[in-house]
Amino acid sequence: MIEIDSALIFYQLTRILIALAAQKSDRSRHEFSFERGQKLIRGLLRSHSDRFLQPSAQAVGLIFRPPIEMVAVMGLASSLPSPLLNSTINLA
Repeated sequence: MIEIDSALIFYQLTRILIALAAQKSDRSRHEFSFERGQKLIRGLLRSHSDRFLQPSAQAVGLIFRPPIEMVAVMGLASSLPSPLLNSTINLA
């Protein structure tokens, strides 16, 4: 589920940045390649992620403190997962 949410967030981020780039360059957003844009954004995030995260580490802690506390209090599973779910089946 987290992978799907992350993909949707990255998709939206790419669309937003393309729209802002189009606005800045007085072009239509349809003139931009989604594939090329997402590759550029992914490369930038991979190579500079520490620069994005470092200044906001304290802010993130403050922002996520209430949800973390809520999940800690209310987010426990009603029962533990079955050991069968974590085991592998050998079909050979």
